[in-house]
Amino acid sequence: STLFPYTTLFRSVKFCRGAGRTVAIVTHNQAFTQIADRVIRVREGDASSVELNAHPADAASVEW
Repeated sequence: STLFPYTTLFRSVKFCRGAGRTVAIVTHNQAFTQIADRVIRVREGDASSVELNAHPADAASVEW
């Protein structure tokens, strides 16, 4: 699978994760949930659920 055009974004996320920083990505692309530490679903402007992902996938392993 190709990471382009997401390559720069994933490098930034990896850097921030290593530095203990938070990155919020707002998208309709469900594939991003596989690499997230936490997924917050929003419905009608409110957080409708929060899911923790104990084992986030590496971006290179996700089918984009």
